[in-house]
Amino acid sequence: MMKAVTATTSGELVISVCMQHLTSGRHAKPQVIGLLSLTTLLFVSDRMLNLLTRLLSPAVGFLDRWLPCIFMPYIVAAAMSTIPTGTQLIKALAFIVSSFILVLHAPICVL
Repeated sequence: MMKAVTATTSGELVISVCMQHLTSGRHAKPQVIGLLSLTTLLFVSDRMLNLLTRLLSPAVGFLDRWLPCIFMPYIVAAAMSTIPTGTQLIKALAFIVSSFILVLHAPICVL
């Protein structure tokens, strides 16, 4: 059971959660440690935040330009499609509810 974490800043919160996890005897994955370290650096250093923003701005621009090309055909197709009948809606709703219940009761595999 994890203890309550008290911290005055966001950076301290990230560090205390990371330290609590590491001292509990569990092994942390390198991706989690990297993410927590990067988050802490971004909270602590404005220079690091500006550098990361500058480095990622070409990727953000690329996504801004190309995401409409991916999503617009589906939005247009949904607007042009006919409204389903009552039995189709009932079948879809039954499928959604049953799959939701099955997912809730499925065993959780922890790696």
